[in-house]
Amino acid sequence: MRSDGLAAYMVGAGVAGTLVILPYCGSALFRTHFPPVKNLYVPFFLLPVIWGFWNMIYVRLKKISSIGAWGVILGIGISLVLNAYLYISKQWFQEAFILLVYIPAVYYLLWHIIIGPINKALGIQQELG
Repeated sequence: MRSDGLAAYMVGAGVAGTLVILPYCGSALFRTHFPPVKNLYVPFFLLPVIWGFWNMIYVRLKKISSIGAWGVILGIGISLVLNAYLYISKQWFQEAFILLVYIPAVYYLLWHIIIGPINKALGIQQELG
């Protein structure tokens, strides 16, 4: 018996789990070069779980949009939640608005170039027609 949902979850979580090192390294560099946010804490460890569920939803809904656009929707949601989290935890800074453009753009590329082809190679994502 085949479970496309589980395979889709594993693809999303696996890719995010591999790439999660980038935001951790980036935040460390950011802290050293931008002293006002020395105590900034963002729970990047949640990204694999979020990406896994997001890919599973995409595969189950079938033909709702391109995989890149699906990644943009996730990027917008994550950047809004991140800005709200920073604001509520009194860590928000004005430059955080840049994330509303940067994260969706990066997510488009990651989902279009990495997640989509892996889904297709495993046969869990159909071509949009």
